[in-house]
Amino acid sequence: MLLSKLVFVRLIQAVRVCQVKTSVPFLLRHTLREYQHVGLDWLATMNEHRLNGILADEMGLGKTIQTIALLAYLACEKCVWGPHLIVVPTSVMLNWEMELKKWCPAFKILTYYGSVKERKMKRQVRYIFLVISVSAGTFSTMTFQYTASER
Repeated sequence: MLLSKLVFVRLIQAVRVCQVKTSVPFLLRHTLREYQHVGLDWLATMNEHRLNGILADEMGLGKTIQTIALLAYLACEKCVWGPHLIVVPTSVMLNWEMELKKWCPAFKILTYYGSVKERKMKRQVRYIFLVISVSAGTFSTMTFQYTASER
């Protein structure tokens, strides 16, 4: 517990002086802003130390893009291609799908939305990323089994 607290304090100190060590993944097709690169570095460092964290700031500053950058970093630098599960409200599901395709077209994604028949057909194909829609307040527990195919 003490080690985690010490690592967290060091992370905060590094962010304050902008000692960014994480390179921008080559899979990204656009340029990160400086604060987004700092956010990527923070997320990558948190991941490296197996710590949890939340990106929380004003709307429109690129939390989605920083998250996509982290997934690209994991693929490029750590050879962790997935599967990754992204659970989003229905209202922003299309935005996530468009941003994933725009920023990282190399990723194979499945937007898991539609009728029972449509979702069953989608489960026949294996994907690296899975974006699931959740309507506000419609679930208390979500159980999902997913198997990734060979890359």
